[in-house]
Amino acid sequence: MLRKNQDRREVEFIGNPKRDLLIAKNIRESEIEYLSAKRVINHFELEVANIYRKIYEATVLKATGDNMSMVKYGCRIDGGGTNSDAIDNRLKAINKLNYIHRVIGQNYADLMHHIVGQGFTIKQYSMLSKTKPRKVSRLLREALYFTAEPLGMTKTRHTIRA
Repeated sequence: MLRKNQDRREVEFIGNPKRDLLIAKNIRESEIEYLSAKRVINHFELEVANIYRKIYEATVLKATGDNMSMVKYGCRIDGGGTNSDAIDNRLKAINKLNYIHRVIGQNYADLMHHIVGQGFTIKQYSMLSKTKPRKVSRLLREALYFTAEPLGMTKTRHTIRA
């Protein structure tokens, strides 16, 4: 009963039910893939979002690769060896996430945290931040572009030449 109250999934059925081509997608989990399918974000921005999401999830998960993670999450966590390895990996992920947030700034960090990390939709985040959905989608694209630099996916280009 407690798990049912905490379950925040929203299921959307995509496809044609007349032709038996119906796919159920968890919108909360796959907002970035949904935006990519709608061509709001391109392939490069999708890759940046997936890397950010991987780092974010590494900071949130607290179990190791033992049987407790099987019970708690239903799967083994990658790279789960001893307890000290899991703690080291989590601390590295926290440091990396803090570095990314310092580089991209507070506004973009909040947007990335909610939409990419937690899986909020653009409409939900626009209601939370009291901005229009079109502006939120533009800010998301900008945040993904700025996040690519601290992840090492682009080079810093300076406009001032000496």
